Amino acid sequence: MRTNRRGRVTRPVVAGAVMVLVALAAGCNADVEGMSDSAGTATTESEARAPDAAAAPREGGETARDVAGLKTGSANRPVVQTRAVIRKGEISLVTKEMNRARGEIDDLLSGHGGYLSSEDTENDRAGRPERSTLVMRVPEPAFATVMAELAEIGRAEHAERSSDDVTTQVIDVDTRVATQEASLARLQRFLRAATTVEDMIRLESEIATRQASLESLKAQQKYLSDQTSMSTITVRLRTPAAPPPPRAEDETGFLVGLEDGWNALRTVLVGAATVTGAVLPFVVAFALLGVPTWLLLRTAARRRRQDAPISPPTPEAG
Repeated sequence: MRTNRRGRVTRPVVAGAVMVLVALAAGCNADVEGMSDSAGTATTESEARAPDAAAAPREGGETARDVAGLKTGSANRPVVQTRAVIRKGEISLVTKEMNRARGEIDDLLSGHGGYLSSEDTENDRAGRPERSTLVMRVPEPAFATVMAELAEIGRAEHAERSSDDVTTQVIDVDTRVATQEASLARLQRFLRAATTVEDMIRLESEIATRQASLESLKAQQKYLSDQTSMSTITVRLRTPAAPPPPRAEDETGFLVGLEDGWNALRTVLVGAATVTGAVLPFVVAFALLGVPTWLLLRTAARRRRQDAPISPPTPEAG
């Protein structure tokens, strides 16, 4: 009997304790969910205020979004993996067969993916090519190979190579292009959000100015890309009978001074002759019209003096 009473009393107590624990757990979950909802609401409100804060102008006329864009642009600057170098070469060749050498140069260009930029050929009296100047563009990695193969086409008289490292310039131009493009994109967004005519006019003027600057930067970028990706080689071909072209040198001496003085005197004489030729028609016109007119006026004045009456002399007082 005692055992049954204890079991009857224990069961309600256990049930009540379980209910209390369930209620406490439910309350904790509700508090946690409430805290999560509050945090989410705060995050949403901060995100909603972010565009206005970013669009608010700071000192100096720039916005927080502009500063963030500049920082992002500086962090994402393009990195040049290899050095940007502009390579140029010049080689003078002497060959007896100009046509054969010309064909080998064409094959050389085709084999290395290059092309002929310009050609200047002079023929002798019989119509045969005597000398030729070719300007070639070849891929930069094949520059040294092409120069070596050109030396085998004929007898090399003169060869010259030059390199100009423009890596820093390429990085600077690429960075300025990226920054300018990001700035234009922001200004376009501001223009779409503008509500007054004054803001629209001001933004359109700023967009036009920056667009012109961007086009100039892109032109520089295109030029640097072309010069660094394709090297320039000038080939001068001539036959053994053709004299070599004179080279420009800084010469001094009596003969050079005499030649320069003679050229200066000839220039002065040519200028004087030109001025004389320009003034001569006016002199001839004056001689044909002015001299006869002057003679007629002189003759008329003489006749007036002759026709004038001579007054009698006045008697002197005795």
